[in-house]
Amino acid sequence: MPDAECQGHGRDILRLLDSYLRYMDNYGGSYRDDDDTLGDFRPLDLRETALMGFGHRNERSFDGVMRMAASQAAYGIDHELTDADCSRWPRPGDPSGRGSRSCSELFRPARHNEAVPEGDTVWRACQRLNDVLAGRVLTRSEFRVPSLAATDLTGVGVREVTSRGKHQLFRLSNELTLHTHFRMDGVWKIFPRGRRWSGGPAFEIRAVLATDDHDVVGYRLPVIELVPTASEDAVIGHLGPDLLGPDWDLDEAVRRIAAQPDRTIGEALLDQRNLAGLGTFYRAELLFLHGVHPRKQVREVRNLRRVVQRGQLLLQANRWRPEQSTTGDLRPGRRAYVYQRLGQPCRRCGTPIRFEELGPPGEERHSYWCPHCQPGPGA
Repeated sequence: MPDAECQGHGRDILRLLDSYLRYMDNYGGSYRDDDDTLGDFRPLDLRETALMGFGHRNERSFDGVMRMAASQAAYGIDHELTDADCSRWPRPGDPSGRGSRSCSELFRPARHNEAVPEGDTVWRACQRLNDVLAGRVLTRSEFRVPSLAATDLTGVGVREVTSRGKHQLFRLSNELTLHTHFRMDGVWKIFPRGRRWSGGPAFEIRAVLATDDHDVVGYRLPVIELVPTASEDAVIGHLGPDLLGPDWDLDEAVRRIAAQPDRTIGEALLDQRNLAGLGTFYRAELLFLHGVHPRKQVREVRNLRRVVQRGQLLLQANRWRPEQSTTGDLRPGRRAYVYQRLGQPCRRCGTPIRFEELGPPGEERHSYWCPHCQPGPGA
């Protein structure tokens, strides 16, 4: 395609995105949790957040716009915007707000490493699954994974559905437990019997559990396995105290974190072996509320017990609603202090919020903080 034609398409894309942002600024937008959607929570990834510098907007719509804009099929281009066009938006992950280095970087495939639902989302999902399955007998079961392809649970009763951190446990009357995990893409959807399933294409279905009244369909579940109920520790025994579990143990969670004093507090809080259920949203917000930089070593955190205790209280406060808020405001764009607010002014001091990827190589997770309210290590 000639350069002039590519640039013309590039300008069309810019106008499309600008129009979208103006619409969102005027009318707002928020994550919509359908009554029959469980765990389908997809925050904006780093690239999308950094590009436009906003947090809680209409994630699904914006995600769709970005992919339409970058699609060869939709626009007949090969991501060939000019660097001058691309420099209008910040580089992904650059807290300085400088323009993107290249258009290929700007429109590269998204990394959805932020989309793992946190403990409160999984807890609420399991509550709703329990409401429709517990005490009922399965009239149909189907598993579309090789290891369970020949397994039939028809006629088996469901005793309960419960969560452990970010894991889901379906405890059955035949002394087996169906263990699943959403990770980044999984979702359980509930449909009244006879309603058309609408959670995605049929090839993404991994499990079907049906009763006389409901169909429960698992889409894109990356983890699905049957284990003896007496041996559940084989899949969840490594987890630390569950922040929303009936056996929550604050002292044990603090002890586990403090056992590695040289580790960064940001990494320690996300380690599910220390405490189960905390993710990147709550880590960022929790550390901001306590004025602790994510890179501070555990030994430097003077109020560790209070940090962990508040984490549990935040998940408790949000567990019954789809909106996750630490500010007390449920309106779009006002639910978080620092999370996904790269470059925006701190709600306390006005300093631009910063971002980095924090964690061991290959396990980096998004981290946000205010450099004024959360002084760096040693400060």
